[in-house]
Amino acid sequence: EKNTEIRRRLGDMYLKLGRLSDAGAQLERVREENPKDGEVAKLLARCYVAQENVAGAEELLKQAIEANPQDVELYQL
Repeated sequence: EKNTEIRRRLGDMYLKLGRLSDAGAQLERVREENPKDGEVAKLLARCYVAQENVAGAEELLKQAIEANPQDVELYQL
C-alpha cells in the first residue's frame, strides 16, 4: 500500500510536469491495484484528456463521478 501511494504521488507530479506517458504508466498501475479509487480515476482522466484520449477519459470520469459526485472539478475536465 505504501508503494501505491508513492506511485499515485509520482503520477500526479509527472502529470503536473507534462510528462504524460510517465504519469499514465504510474497511475494505471495504481488503478490496477485500486480500481474503485475515485481520486486515481480523476488523475488518470486528466492524463487521458491531455493525451486526447477522449474515450478513456470519459469512462474514468464516469467512475470518478460515481465515487464522488460532489467533486465539482470532475465536471470541468
